[in-house]
Amino acid sequence: MKTLKLDANYKPIEFISFRKVIKLFVNEKIDVLACWDGESFVEGLDYPATIRLREYARIKPIGVKFSFKAVFRRDAYTCQYTGKKLSGKELTIDHIVPKKLGGKSCWTNCCTASWEINAIKGHKTLEQSGLKLLRKPSVPKDPMFLEFSNLEDTHPDWSQYFQEM
Repeated sequence: MKTLKLDANYKPIEFISFRKVIKLFVNEKIDVLACWDGESFVEGLDYPATIRLREYARIKPIGVKFSFKAVFRRDAYTCQYTGKKLSGKELTIDHIVPKKLGGKSCWTNCCTASWEINAIKGHKTLEQSGLKLLRKPSVPKDPMFLEFSNLEDTHPDWSQYFQEM
């Protein structure tokens, strides 16, 4: 179970462990904004799901790590050729420039596509297949968005801090 740490302006910084939450709590450096139901932090206090730093903190920028799961999240589980929102089982990753033609697995060359559309496109380029992307794929601007997209257990409160990148 993780706790989302926000800066003083409510911007996500990182997900932190129980040990870090306790340290910040004891030193009175945080405000608890939301808690996990039924999980005790200390006697009579629920385990924090979201905390906010009381003072401003200097944050080091971190890199954006590519993964297929994060591409699904970036593309909001929507086929980038038809615009249809689908479940993860109905989607696959399409390499815009096929791997057979030297295309890489990276943010700007991968997008979500329905299995049907991906089968039609196959190992063809966009021009050869006659397909058009609805939106050009890009690197997400906020690395925290990606970490959030890879979590198994999320708190309902967290989505308000992560807008589509």
